[in-house]
Amino acid sequence: MSENNKDTRIDVDDILNEYSASSDSKDIELEQIITEVNRDTASSDEGKTPLSDETEPPEIRAEPEITETEAEEVPETEPAAESVLTETETVPQEDTLTEEDMAQLRKMLGKGAAFTMRTADDADESKIPTAQSEYTDKKDTEKILAQIARLKSSLSVRAAVLLFATVFSVFITAANDLNLQLAAVFDRTVNPSAYLFTNTILGIVAVGFSYSVITMGIKAIFQRRADSDSAAAVNLLAAIIAGLATLFDPEPLKSGFFHLYTSAAIAGMLFNTFGKLSVVRRTQRSFEYLSKAENIYAVTLIDNDDTAAYITNGSAGSKKELAAMRRTAFAEDFMKNSYSADLADRFAEKTLPFTICAAIIVGLLSIAFEKNSAGANDKLFVFLASVSGTLSICSSFALSLLVNLPLAKASRKLADYSGVMLGYSSAEDFADVNSVILDAGHLFPTGTVEFVNLKMLGSVMIDDCILYAASMANAAKSVTCPAFYKMLRGRLDMLLEVTDCTNEGSLGVSGRINSRHMLFGSRELMERHGVDGLPTEGTEDSFADGSRVVYLAVSGRAVMMFAVTLSVGAAAERWVRELEDESVELHVRSADGFITRELIAHLFDISASTVKIIPAAYNEDYSRITAPAERLSSSMLCSGHLPTFAMLLIAAKRVKFSANLGIAVQYGAMLLGAAISAVMMVFGSFAQITPTIVIIYNLAFALITYLMQSMRRI
Repeated sequence: MSENNKDTRIDVDDILNEYSASSDSKDIELEQIITEVNRDTASSDEGKTPLSDETEPPEIRAEPEITETEAEEVPETEPAAESVLTETETVPQEDTLTEEDMAQLRKMLGKGAAFTMRTADDADESKIPTAQSEYTDKKDTEKILAQIARLKSSLSVRAAVLLFATVFSVFITAANDLNLQLAAVFDRTVNPSAYLFTNTILGIVAVGFSYSVITMGIKAIFQRRADSDSAAAVNLLAAIIAGLATLFDPEPLKSGFFHLYTSAAIAGMLFNTFGKLSVVRRTQRSFEYLSKAENIYAVTLIDNDDTAAYITNGSAGSKKELAAMRRTAFAEDFMKNSYSADLADRFAEKTLPFTICAAIIVGLLSIAFEKNSAGANDKLFVFLASVSGTLSICSSFALSLLVNLPLAKASRKLADYSGVMLGYSSAEDFADVNSVILDAGHLFPTGTVEFVNLKMLGSVMIDDCILYAASMANAAKSVTCPAFYKMLRGRLDMLLEVTDCTNEGSLGVSGRINSRHMLFGSRELMERHGVDGLPTEGTEDSFADGSRVVYLAVSGRAVMMFAVTLSVGAAAERWVRELEDESVELHVRSADGFITRELIAHLFDISASTVKIIPAAYNEDYSRITAPAERLSSSMLCSGHLPTFAMLLIAAKRVKFSANLGIAVQYGAMLLGAAISAVMMVFGSFAQITPTIVIIYNLAFALITYLMQSMRRI
């Protein structure tokens, strides 16, 4: 060893002397060779500060424990939320838009540029809401947390008031519909004025506490982008208008040939508020994690189809949807992604015009087919009641929850494993992912790769061999880095500079240390470069004893071979299988000659066709699309571990499936409700559709939706 390298000598002098004195055996068990190196390692590791990110490759990480029973756990569902965020993007005004511009705007709105929790006129820049700010700097953490807390408190108060109004209104309505004993003051056959007045006042109170939902919901209709707020607003306003009109002549209400549907409308607004509370609670949970997390990885899509195509080599099918993780210091557009529009809003945008038209048609039919209405007043009351009743039966209680409940379930589960799904845009963006790009370090993090044996093959000193191999592994970001770090006791300053480090495909790496040519990789790599001193294959097999073998060559001669054993964590194995079940392929970047697609498939018990090793020619592309960034916008974030990454992608697919399933049920409920209303009116039996029947109908479909969504585990 040269004089200037004496300070880097590993403390194995006694062992080296024994090795030099012995000519009978070239095999030295690893435990014998590095006894001095590893002494007290276990005890010294406890309480040791982990290696900094500047010294340890980010790909080499310990993976979290994820128990098997956790996946079966169904977190309890939660209520939901309301508000609006400051929109920082310039959105063109609709009167200046072409059809192409409108299509682009609607696409942007669906991705989160518009928010489902508005409190002011967001079409007028002078009236952009300021109650909820976008998160743009970490110094604003306390301010954002306070705003979320205030919004949550406001929604909780609204929910409490609406809950009281709903319970009281439903109670007196159901008691009248079912002919139950009731105080005379609320009996519509005895005192219709008090019955009407009570329900109408409760409806007005609901409007007062839901003013932002009403105003923005109605405005959205005129802007041709109705949402779930619009459906709840129209339903409640129609019921109040019918109640106010009937107050002028309450006596016809005694006969029961028309009804007041205020109780159903208030219940609909209550469920809408539950949906908003769910959004705010999810946002609060996500923000608390992000504001404290030190290492954040954004889940990103490779938006260039050509890049995705050649990296996957066309193996992902006709449409390549490739996802990756990128480390970032700050997650942009947090509020925008958290409050993004969802599938329920687009359902309302498509169906609300139909529902309103159906309600008006049923109302017009009442003029001809309702025989109990004699005068003009009665016909007006019946018209308003039939319009309100049709809107109520077609306006699902579950609309604001059919996306937020699966999201809440996924969010609660992911939060335990440092994963964040901000909003429904996560499901839209990542549900179609069919390939992921990973480093081998994600599959084999710290503790899963160990040296079990080594053998000297040349005259280079053993401590030099270990330093050369460790330096080459570090430069190439090999999965063996943690094992070498352990041998060096974390002394990364001992590592030597490697120049011209080149990934030799899936065979290993080459480079130069102190002008000496180094090779670190498989037997095939050594043979390709014509390395001398390789043992026979039989000797190699006997040495390996079932392990993988890695060679180190210096200046064209093999000087050491290492026996490497690999294991996989239970969590990683399970979630890689889950990815395979969802038809997601793994594209792995590896600098280690012993890592092959067959080995990965064997260790994770998956099909080899699911795994692809990225060719060395694409390493620059891999580095570019996974490079850390100071600020990134993404709707899904995690700690960078493979299990959490896989959980996020699978959750996105399952949330979208559950949302689509819920929407299908709502289409059925809406069409059936409109058909029932029309048929009953034509046959003069619309009076049989009482407010109690409407509430039961909506609750039944809400329960059906929940049960069907629960069948798909999130």
